Amino acid sequence: MLSVIIPTFNERESICKTIDTVKKILSKVKFEIIVIDDNSPDKTSEVIRKTYAKDKNIYVKKRLAERGLTSAIAKGFDLAKGDYLVCIDADGQHDERKILDMLKQIKNHDLVIGSRYIEGGSISDWSKERNLLTRFSRAMIYPVLNFKLTDPTAGFFMLRKNVFERVKENIKGKGYKILLEIIFLNQRSSFPLKIKEIPYTFKKRYTGESKLSYKVAKNDLSLLVKQYFFHYFRFIKFCIVGFSGVFVNLGLLYFLTERLGLFHLFSAIIAIEASILTNFFLNYFWTWSSRKLTTRFLFIKRLLFFNLFSVITGFLNFVIYFALTEVFRIYYLLSSLISIIFITIINFIVNNKWIFKHGDKR
Repeated sequence: MLSVIIPTFNERESICKTIDTVKKILSKVKFEIIVIDDNSPDKTSEVIRKTYAKDKNIYVKKRLAERGLTSAIAKGFDLAKGDYLVCIDADGQHDERKILDMLKQIKNHDLVIGSRYIEGGSISDWSKERNLLTRFSRAMIYPVLNFKLTDPTAGFFMLRKNVFERVKENIKGKGYKILLEIIFLNQRSSFPLKIKEIPYTFKKRYTGESKLSYKVAKNDLSLLVKQYFFHYFRFIKFCIVGFSGVFVNLGLLYFLTERLGLFHLFSAIIAIEASILTNFFLNYFWTWSSRKLTTRFLFIKRLLFFNLFSVITGFLNFVIYFALTEVFRIYYLLSSLISIIFITIINFIVNNKWIFKHGDKR
């Protein structure tokens, strides 16, 4: 079943038109419509109850104390009985006809987003200032996404109920961009999302004015800043682990060479492998702790891939070390330090994007 979530605040002039359009489009689909109204002074909820009193699949939830678009949508998602959830505005700006296209695509995806910026999509009537602000917002979001999206700030989207269920406890309920919050939370939880974008035209409102405000923009900016911090904090943690690996590498290299009298090239090989193993366990249990695996097979598989790539970069590390010490005659400890720094950058990119990409599928 499909659950259509419509958040409202002072939308009595447009809500019935939106509901009627959705009903007509979904006439051959099993669906429910859930309207979440934030105690609208214009009696939006009362209008809906009176107009659709005989419709058993149309519900309205009037919230007396809570406010905000994100929390309203989250409440609707939580109340929904459908396997698929779609969020749509009450003011007619989202193209209701695209719901059927989304429903077809969601069968093979976790999330389907209505995009205004892919081929076939457009915006009917926006000022240059709002267009510029939206484009700037998108540019700020791209660096912290694990995949490419043309419209990450969209408010028209469909998702599987389980995608919401696994992150709902962590949704803060502020701002306008619940889609971003859902995507960010799934990224943090290491769940790989299969996402599809479809084009649509963002239309003019049926009536009334936009609910966007300075406070809403501030909340959305706060969400983005937190994601930036989370995203780059992982790199900081990785560097700390790498720094600890430097001590393992240099310490063991010094001990084997100076105390045990081994040839420094042989000592370097042992030291590199030791740092590989300590780095793996520290990264697994700390840097990417949210991406842990529950089965021994998958854990061993990740360890082997980590070690295989580390052997490759370890060999490169050794080549750099050899060139610096034997060709350029640089002191062996300094040579090792230089090669480690270079390899650390390569390692983070590969580990974050592939080896520690996600945990178990749930």
